[in-house]
Amino acid sequence: MDFDIDLNLRGPLNRARVVIGQIRSCESGKIINISLTSGITGIEQAIIYSVANGGITVFTKAPALEVLRSGICINNIAPGLAKTGFVHDAPQVN
Repeated sequence: MDFDIDLNLRGPLNRARVVIGQIRSCESGKIINISLTSGITGIEQAIIYSVANGGITVFTKAPALEVLRSGICINNIAPGLAKTGFVHDAPQVN
């Protein structure tokens, strides 16, 4: 659990904190976070992974409002699932 949260939530949060501090002095910049739709809909048997992705989705919205006037734009891209080994054995959702 700690590994998933560290990798999928704490990592992007720490990166954004550093980057926002650096680009604030430039008075413009863009940050693009990548999460998955699992952060919105959830994935059965991948609760922590879904929670971490949901955290990135919400995290993108809050600071985006705070830094918008500074010329910094923060967006989130949330693609759907791809058929990889990670989801191969996951239950199908209709």
